[in-house]
Amino acid sequence: MTEIAARLVRPIRRLGPLSLTAVCLVVLVAAAGATVVVRAYTLQDSVLPGVRVAGADVGGLSRPDARGRIETVIGERLRQPVDVAVNGKAFTVNPSNLFTVDATATERLAFESARTSFFDWIGALAVPFAVDQDVEPVLAVNPTARAALAREITKRTDGPVSARISMKGTEPVVVAGRPGTQVDLAVVLALVRNAALRGLAGIEAPVASVAPAMTTAAAEQAAATARTVVSAPVTLRFRHHEVGQLGPRTIARLLRFQPQAAAQDVVSFGDQLHVAVFDAVVHHLHVVAGTARSHVPPPFRRRQYVEQRCHA
Repeated sequence: MTEIAARLVRPIRRLGPLSLTAVCLVVLVAAAGATVVVRAYTLQDSVLPGVRVAGADVGGLSRPDARGRIETVIGERLRQPVDVAVNGKAFTVNPSNLFTVDATATERLAFESARTSFFDWIGALAVPFAVDQDVEPVLAVNPTARAALAREITKRTDGPVSARISMKGTEPVVVAGRPGTQVDLAVVLALVRNAALRGLAGIEAPVASVAPAMTTAAAEQAAATARTVVSAPVTLRFRHHEVGQLGPRTIARLLRFQPQAAAQDVVSFGDQLHVAVFDAVVHHLHVVAGTARSHVPPPFRRRQYVEQRCHA
């Protein structure tokens, strides 16, 4: 028996250190491969190890168990109140009123996670402690609660106020305007969602400035234009004949100011100017000739006609 044992050991001794290392590596690789195959088979209907949903570990759970854990963990987080501060004014929202977790859709994402890539799949099966797949839960927004949140935000923001300009006699008077504030509702929803899932107590909503329809600077420029317009009387001519005159006070009464972003678009004349000029022209025609109607432009061309004459 001793001789037989010696003959069996002799070939192993002939392999040498390198050959023994290679044999050990082959054995280890084969064992790891077998482990991966076994784990792949046992986890074929389960979430792969290392997968999390908003930080909650669901790896290795069956699909129904994963859905249950998602509903429990995410639902509990959504029930924690979150303070929202807007312009230094805070109010509290309940994320569970704003959001509803879709456990089925979230579980599907978790199940498919780490399966889209061969290397991620192998890593999750072979070395799950080194794989970290964090899936964002699918949350549906409640339209009614969303509208209520928008109203609360609006209460804490200020609308822009346009500058006003009016004529006091022949002097334009400007009342300064002010910018307003606004908050992007979609950004606030995202911040509240993140705070609820991460366990944060509150958020600060970013506030943006909103310019009014007519700024104070535009109104001041319009006032300067108005002063120029009423600085002297305007003589009216028709076919090279003087037919009348509009004095500064009359012009001031005819001026109109419309809120516009550009100052050059603020000052305008309403229909009263066209009526005044047209009446002067008609009066002149009645005085000069008895066939005034033959020289009077049709109504739909009066504005264009008078404007052309005023620029002439």
